[in-house]
Amino acid sequence: MVRVLTAHHFASQDIQTCEDPVAVTAVPPDKLLIASANHVVEVRDLSKGGEAVSSFPTVDLVQHMSYCSTGNYVATLEGAPSGPQGGQGCVARVYSRWDLQAMASSAPAAQSQPMRARIAGCVTPSPSQDDARGSLDMIELPVRGRGGATALACCQATGNVMVACHRILVLFRYIVRTHESSRTRYIDFEDTEVRVSLSFTPIQTFLCEELAVCMGRHSLLVFRLRHSQDSGAVAGAGADDKSGRVEDSGAGSHRRCHANHQALNLKQILQVEQEVNSGRRSWGSGGASLGVSLPVTVQLPAIAAERASRGHCSPGSGVVHHSNPFVSDPSDVAANVFGGASDFNVEALLRLQLAGDPQGGHGEEFGCLTLQPLYRRSSAPGPIGGGGSAGRRAGRQHKSPPAPGAWLNSQDRAQLCGVACLVATQQEGYLYHFPMDGSTPPAHPCVAVYPFTAPVSRVVLEPLALHALTDTGLETYTLRSAHRALASLQGVCPPADDPICLIGLRPFLGARHLLASGPYLVLLATSEGGSPPPPVPARSASTPSPWTLYSLRLPTPEVLFSDMVAVGESHRVASPSTYCHLLGEAHCVLASARLLSDQPGAAAPAPVRTPEENEEALLALYRESCAHLGDFHMLSDEAAERDLAARYYRMARLPPQRVLHRMRRHAHRLGQPAALPGMEGLPEDERGEDDGAALRIGLRSQLHRGQVHYLEAEVLQPRQPEEALDDQGARLLTGQLLELLEKDEEVAEGPAEALEKLASLVLRARMLREYSASRTLTLLRARAPAIGEASACVVLAVLVLEVQVGAVSAAGPGVSEVLAALQALAADALLPEMLQHWELLLDGPGLSELATVLMERRPHDVAALFAKLVAAETISLARILKMMLDHLSTQIGSSGSNGSVVSVVFQRFLETFFAAFFATHPVDVHMDLATEEALKILVRSYLSDLQAPCAPQPGSVQPEPLPLVLLDADRLPFLDAMPPFAADLAERLASPVKQAPPQPQPGSDHKKLSLRKLQAVLCSGRLPRACVTEVLRFVRGQPKLYGNLSLQALCLPGREATGILLDFCPQAVLRYAQDLYRTEEDWRLLLVGLDAKLRTTSGQSQPLSTLYRQTLTAVLDHLAHSVNVETLCRLLQLDAQLDATLDGHLPHLHTCQRVAGANAVRDYIASTSTAFLSQLDH
Repeated sequence: MVRVLTAHHFASQDIQTCEDPVAVTAVPPDKLLIASANHVVEVRDLSKGGEAVSSFPTVDLVQHMSYCSTGNYVATLEGAPSGPQGGQGCVARVYSRWDLQAMASSAPAAQSQPMRARIAGCVTPSPSQDDARGSLDMIELPVRGRGGATALACCQATGNVMVACHRILVLFRYIVRTHESSRTRYIDFEDTEVRVSLSFTPIQTFLCEELAVCMGRHSLLVFRLRHSQDSGAVAGAGADDKSGRVEDSGAGSHRRCHANHQALNLKQILQVEQEVNSGRRSWGSGGASLGVSLPVTVQLPAIAAERASRGHCSPGSGVVHHSNPFVSDPSDVAANVFGGASDFNVEALLRLQLAGDPQGGHGEEFGCLTLQPLYRRSSAPGPIGGGGSAGRRAGRQHKSPPAPGAWLNSQDRAQLCGVACLVATQQEGYLYHFPMDGSTPPAHPCVAVYPFTAPVSRVVLEPLALHALTDTGLETYTLRSAHRALASLQGVCPPADDPICLIGLRPFLGARHLLASGPYLVLLATSEGGSPPPPVPARSASTPSPWTLYSLRLPTPEVLFSDMVAVGESHRVASPSTYCHLLGEAHCVLASARLLSDQPGAAAPAPVRTPEENEEALLALYRESCAHLGDFHMLSDEAAERDLAARYYRMARLPPQRVLHRMRRHAHRLGQPAALPGMEGLPEDERGEDDGAALRIGLRSQLHRGQVHYLEAEVLQPRQPEEALDDQGARLLTGQLLELLEKDEEVAEGPAEALEKLASLVLRARMLREYSASRTLTLLRARAPAIGEASACVVLAVLVLEVQVGAVSAAGPGVSEVLAALQALAADALLPEMLQHWELLLDGPGLSELATVLMERRPHDVAALFAKLVAAETISLARILKMMLDHLSTQIGSSGSNGSVVSVVFQRFLETFFAAFFATHPVDVHMDLATEEALKILVRSYLSDLQAPCAPQPGSVQPEPLPLVLLDADRLPFLDAMPPFAADLAERLASPVKQAPPQPQPGSDHKKLSLRKLQAVLCSGRLPRACVTEVLRFVRGQPKLYGNLSLQALCLPGREATGILLDFCPQAVLRYAQDLYRTEEDWRLLLVGLDAKLRTTSGQSQPLSTLYRQTLTAVLDHLAHSVNVETLCRLLQLDAQLDATLDGHLPHLHTCQRVAGANAVRDYIASTSTAFLSQLDH
């Protein structure tokens, strides 16, 4: 739908007459050029009512004319178009110094004005007296040999010219040269050798920086031209795209745009949505951490395809266009770079083709095309060059380009936010927006569809509105081209999905031309009937006809804003949606005037007063519009709209006191009986009291919700240092919020949702905790039920406030109840809350007091929290290590078991982190410094546990089950045969006194678990060699260390470890050999060692000698079942000193032979069966 409202009024209108124009162009800010059939271009001054002030001649009949502000030149197509009737084709020419005659005191006739002609890039003009007389420079662009020029476009930012020769685009680079002898400067154009071949013949073209638009009768192509080496430079200027040749297809460009996008974290998005639905969060506060704007809309493929088939219209088009005349992304609309410019690439942004009728023809044609760049305004103007009546003059000196394709972009390229392109058929206009600042391209580039009231002939995009010249007159519509740019610049913008507005409809009969020149809108009309002339007219010089020139002064942004707001005020009560819609449109008018410009390097809007006064007045109105939008949205029933209101109030720079006053005044004004719909004309005694009372009650409730929401948003808003509130302001703000919350009926009744919302606010609002902790704690405890039945959010909020007021350290009343409730919470309920509010555990560079309390009560949950933060890259591992080490150093030596608890949390965190790390990295992975240091700290913590005296662990710390022990699967089995996991048989058998097994001491289970963890890490092979050496050095320095023998066996080389095991733990030798021996030499040395021990102990200790003999027998039995007879014989005969005869080893040799025979039979059966099965298959 389209809203029809009268809100656009011209400030003035001047009328003049002129000869029959063959071409016209505007020269901002106040000039108009009219080319006549007499080969003369007339200069009109719009600031003087459209009077003719000068003229200059042309070489031939002008077919098309365009002005460029960079260089202050006029580019023309002259001659007769090539065709069946003859003609050599048009010639592209450029006229420079055309305005010097207007500045002269006595201007000669146009025919007598001297003209210096030259060919671009070929001839150097000679300095002469013609410069002093104001000679006109004519530069011909060499395109004759290509069949003549058919279309021409100038880039206002770079000065480059693009000439279309039928289906070939030729680009010329604008250059300012310096004459060697006279040191005078002159403009010139250099052929860049860039040729772009199109699949159709354009009738109209536009060029803006590296973006080009070409429109044919039935085709439209929008593309970017860039050099392969300039992708990095363009990204620095605001276009973050990949380099390399890009395929000329819509699908290819979409693949390129989304190649670097990260996958959405759907789990977190769903969590944020649940919190928004419960009122604990707003949409605007959830997108920063997720890297997306919320809410997220996911379009199913079928829906996306249907919308794409309807002309790529976005939800903000304002019109549901079901009869789409376009063929979506046609393959036969293409462009390719050829010739000597192979390093340049064409990237298609939009390809359209009008659909044909059933008979094979085209029922529609493209009739109008216009382009509007959107530049961010700079703080200071940047014109370069000499004086004159227009823009930047021919004084821009291009420096050496940093890259081969730098000539495509201007020095203001970084300020280009986007480009709006409007293409129109007979009845409808389609407005497209292409971002140029590196932001994500939209899935639907069409932002609006304009259904005109009559066939359209001309369209103009000026900064504040769209003007269309139709058969019935002049139509003015609101714009949608700047919404996306404004949303990125100011953070919030009225929705683009509101319908567009027809804000002006004026009859102009016989109008044929429509142009915008600064603050002027120009129409040229004729009394002759008939259809509008074609885009490239060919008229006779013998039949002049009188034409009327209308010079209309456009309204300033301030006036247009005031008119739109005045119209909106009349609909405030009867149609609130219309009022809000017009407020949004008026706000976009001011925001566009303040922040954006269609001219590069613009500093401020066209001044009505001095530039400073104009900027101040515009800023004041802009803030007023933000305040009006805040007033409207604040009384909404939707939390998302109230959040939007708070953002508008911040844009208005209103302090909270003024905002609350505005809200009360606004609600009071709406609550008057006269504001009731349908009661405006009734006498007071006939108005229903019940209706008025109901309205006032509803407004009071809306006002209360709005005030609470606004103050909550203010206390949650992160502030810059210059915007920070002082202590008095912060206390006043939080006090007002708590006063409203204490009167809140929903909270007073104690519903669960309101209580959850209050608790969530406490956890998120640092200002509330710092300046009103006691009052907030009182309110929260009064509203909460029994703390033992409360949710994790409420318990955590109460605990945070108790810590803030110092009640935990002082063991205040009620603290034990909170700590008991904290202890009783389930981990799956507490951990998500801690993860959402993890900042509460930090206090500057270290850990907070709350973190200490949580470590004491929920150590494993805190460890899991830190591990999740590191895994999500929210906090770096190095930062966690530093915080924990610093905190551990402050807790060790303090009273209680705080140091022990911190150590448990630290160790558990490292185990959780490395469990995930080792699961995703190979054994030989190269660790960074932080990861390697963390692994060393974990090993040292295990050694510290083994060194500490046996003591029971804190009651809050429960031992982990064996499946959770880090790397327990890598732990070698022989360790279970060594003390303390097995009895120390060697020591007991060597003692002459029979000893009973020692009783386990309190806390030994914890030591045994720490030893098991350390053994698993040493067995995994992931520990750096330097760390293994450090462990060995420590173990050797602590002979009585718990598990000393097993740790030495793991750290020492194989032969040394075997010797230690033979001396102190022979029962584990065989298991050790089975786990680690790889060569015959290892087994030979083991047999030699066992024989030596048997000789030594045979006369000293009979039990010990029996143990060594049993161990030797077990080793020989293992070898008999593991090796062949030859190997076993070599092992038994390698050393002649073995105290065993052949008869003693005969049982083992016989066993070995039987095993070998059984293996041979098994292999024979297997091979025979395989051969038999293969024969059956064949």
